[in-house]
Amino acid sequence: METRVKELRLQKKLTQSGLAMEIGCSQNLISKIELGKVKPTSDILVSLAKSFDVSIDYLLCETDYRYRADMYVDPSEQRLYDYYFRYKELSAENQKLIDKMILFFSGEQDD
Repeated sequence: METRVKELRLQKKLTQSGLAMEIGCSQNLISKIELGKVKPTSDILVSLAKSFDVSIDYLLCETDYRYRADMYVDPSEQRLYDYYFRYKELSAENQKLIDKMILFFSGEQDD
């Protein structure tokens, strides 16, 4: 699990201190988790999962699926699923722009 936490933290471009502030614990605890010296409590696991937007199973290396729904996504639809998670990370302004583009290219009118 420790490698998952560190990997996700680095992907999110956070320091240990930054992650600790985000989830409400100490930098020392994050360090110990990443070194495998401490197993996080259930509260910390939930906070980590929310912070990284992954399932607890993924954090615990019980699965390679980041999200529970990944297990049920048809491989031919995976690209759309990936787009969804990118879309939800966009600002509201950029989401509106994407929405308008979809309406334009689908031939629908934007009300």
